[in-house]
Amino acid sequence: MRSSSLSSSLSSSRPATLPRPTLSAVAVASLFASLNPAFAADGDVITPPTLSAVDVVGRSASGAYYADEAEGAKTTLPLRELPQSVRVMSRQTLDDLGATRLDDVLDYVGGVSRQNSFGGLWDNIAIRGLPGNENTGMATLLNGFSSNRGFNAPRDLAGVERIEFLKGPAAALYGSSEPGGTLNIVSKKPLWKAAHSVEAYAGSNRLGRAALDTTGPINDRLAYRLNVAVEDRGSFRDHVDAQRQVVAPALTWKLTPDTVLEYTAEFLRHATPLDRGVVAVNNRLGAIPVSRFLGEPADGEVTVRNQTHQLVLSHEWNPDWRSR
Repeated sequence: MRSSSLSSSLSSSRPATLPRPTLSAVAVASLFASLNPAFAADGDVITPPTLSAVDVVGRSASGAYYADEAEGAKTTLPLRELPQSVRVMSRQTLDDLGATRLDDVLDYVGGVSRQNSFGGLWDNIAIRGLPGNENTGMATLLNGFSSNRGFNAPRDLAGVERIEFLKGPAAALYGSSEPGGTLNIVSKKPLWKAAHSVEAYAGSNRLGRAALDTTGPINDRLAYRLNVAVEDRGSFRDHVDAQRQVVAPALTWKLTPDTVLEYTAEFLRHATPLDRGVVAVNNRLGAIPVSRFLGEPADGEVTVRNQTHQLVLSHEWNPDWRSR
């Protein structure tokens, strides 16, 4: 009886029915109404902003800041075709820097650093880490020819047209130089059109300088150029003054239309005390004032006199060959 009662209760049970969701017309209309703005926004056409035109113009380097060849390389090949590292400082660049000495331009040449100048008595640099002779100064070229005979005064730039830094061991092929490279100084040449200029400088530490540059033709076959500079400067160091005088004449004589004789000279006097700088006391700088001169003022000045003469005869055989 207990089992039939259970069977009767199971057969009489019915599964529960869940209520079905229904959508009203108002709800559907509201849904589509809310979606219409999104559909309309996607259909809008976005106009991109109009940018102004940008013109990029490339020009080959030229003019007063650019030199297409290096006289020190002893070739007329353009620098872009020369398999060497050459840095040329033109006259315009020297003027813009206000450079009056070779030492003033070294900070603007890569791979070149200052070396021991024996108290400021001569120039000495290192190219690519290889220094010159600390006892006589570095080897230099003047118009492509060896010019350093030892104990040269610091180079004055009054009569210099440009400076050519020839880097790398290949520079040793062009005369006495260091393995790291050499530098060639090109002097100012006479012009066949009259030009004259006078410059004056004044600066800190009682710097005073005056310079004259005059050039022009004497006749149809002879032209001249004369550069003169006088300088007097003090220093932040006690008892350390420097005076220099420079006279640099030049002549160009056209012997024939294809043959030219050039004479270049420079007379330089440089006077300054021997100043070896400061010392580090117990490996510490600043123990004594940087202005203190450690030499003997009564010893006076060291005077260096340079006299340079060059005579160059050049002949152009044809457009491809020339002898010097």
